[in-house]
Amino acid sequence: MKAQRLRSKLLPLLLLLTLSAAAHSATRALPNPVPLVNNPLVPDAVAPGSQGFTLTVNGTGFVAGSVVNWNGSPLATTFVNASQVTAVVPAEDVAVAGTASVTVASPSPGGGSSNVAAFTIRSPFTAASFGRSDMPTAKSPGLPISADFNRDGKADLALIASSDGAIVVFIGKGDGTFEPPVEYSVLTSPEQVVSSDFNGDGFLDLAVVDLGGTVSILLGQGDGTFQGHRDVFVSDDYCIGIAVADFNHDGKLDVAVSDWYPGARVFVLLGNGDGTFLSPVPFAAGTDSGQGIVAGDFNRDGKIDLAVVLHWENQVAILLGNGDGTFQAGVEYPAGVLPPYLAAADLNGDGTLDLAVSSYLGVSVLLGNGDGTFQPSVDYKGEEIPNYIVAADLSGDDKLDLIVSNAGTLGNLKYSTITTFSNKGDGRFIHRSDFTVGTYPYGIAVGDFNGDGKLDVVATNVAGNTISILPQVTSVLSRTYFNFGKVKVGDKSTRKVTLSNIGDTSFTINRIVPIGKGSAGFAVRNNCGSELGPGANCKITIVFQPQSPVPYRHVRVKVSSSVAKQKIYLLGSGVK
Repeated sequence: MKAQRLRSKLLPLLLLLTLSAAAHSATRALPNPVPLVNNPLVPDAVAPGSQGFTLTVNGTGFVAGSVVNWNGSPLATTFVNASQVTAVVPAEDVAVAGTASVTVASPSPGGGSSNVAAFTIRSPFTAASFGRSDMPTAKSPGLPISADFNRDGKADLALIASSDGAIVVFIGKGDGTFEPPVEYSVLTSPEQVVSSDFNGDGFLDLAVVDLGGTVSILLGQGDGTFQGHRDVFVSDDYCIGIAVADFNHDGKLDVAVSDWYPGARVFVLLGNGDGTFLSPVPFAAGTDSGQGIVAGDFNRDGKIDLAVVLHWENQVAILLGNGDGTFQAGVEYPAGVLPPYLAAADLNGDGTLDLAVSSYLGVSVLLGNGDGTFQPSVDYKGEEIPNYIVAADLSGDDKLDLIVSNAGTLGNLKYSTITTFSNKGDGRFIHRSDFTVGTYPYGIAVGDFNGDGKLDVVATNVAGNTISILPQVTSVLSRTYFNFGKVKVGDKSTRKVTLSNIGDTSFTINRIVPIGKGSAGFAVRNNCGSELGPGANCKITIVFQPQSPVPYRHVRVKVSSSVAKQKIYLLGSGVK
């Protein structure tokens, strides 16, 4: 009788413990999301030989147990919340110049490794300048990406070859040069390629969106080679943009694709974790003409959202994520004129993702409010018809700069450039500079291709079937573009440029002269001498004195030294 009474008293307690254990087990069984790291890291650069420091990584999908990896090795990591982790970087990891790959890895179930963020180890400066070398590639090279496909710590390249129906992979040697390219066939009209680990084997794979409405997956083998493409049908409409993230928090990477007609939509393909995907599900973005697309947590609720360019509408649509792989209808924000592509990053250092959009006459910047809404766009004039855009800290000063390729008018050398905009640190941009590349540059990618700790740029040149490699050089011009505006004939207008040597050795200066049609309207003088020592600088003074009431275009100041051939682009008009 006593035992029966004891059992009757223990049964409720046992039931409670059983239910509690079951609930705890169910909670533990929930998969961890694949983390997404925001650009930039904080800080995102230090000088070689610096002391150890705490690195802050902002993003989405972090969990207790998430670990920051530095070049693949774990750091002592502190979980702050689902949007932030910190890690201790020891002094020996930043002793010499170079670029580190930073990822966040979360434990199973689910989890996995985030996208890669670059951390440069270099002395900061106020500007960046580039040299240039070209190499041939496949026909009609399109948008490129930079990643380490063979896990040797050196930046590689993959790019679209639209006329060949292929992806071209260049394995980097680490000195700014590449192994002979290898082509991988895909469908007939590839538009964009992205890289992530879609099957969880630790090797980078490729996903390619085709204009015909298909996504092709090429699984990586970890040595820089890829298996044949596996195709997933998306839509009968034109598909142009592609983005990757874990949209439903199941620890498996998903894909979002933007389409052009009819009516801008986003198709979401939920991943199975083995490189295959479920059938695509469409979500409304806008009236028509969806093009570039990026993923990020724009309202800081821990759920991945999407931003899509609406080309003909002159808008950007924000689709807030529900966290289960579905999205709310797009909310539109004006963004320049005929925008093709965009980048998401924290441009003003407030911890909130912003948007930079390439636009017909330059760049439009939309600062985020942190609740999924955006401030009115601010426009910065560049060359005509900019195409692709990237945000990166070119000068190592912890401020994200913008780099744009200028697709322009075919055959017009004026538009065979990339343009950089320097960030003041508060999301405002100054000091536009232009750099010559091959004819009709379409896409750009950024990476440290020679391992010196300075981010370099690659431009793909559609008309010339070439790639322009632009390594950062030690001969740095503070600005390479000036528009003098309207100046009365006979009057003078003056601009000054600082030429600096940020290297450890001297370089010789060969020529600083104006060239091109209309150069007679400009006078150039300098105090640079024939050699510039390490850490030294000199001044170049440019005087515009129009001789007649006409536009003065296509004028450059050629700055030729032993380390680079550089140009300062000049524009002005004479008026009566």
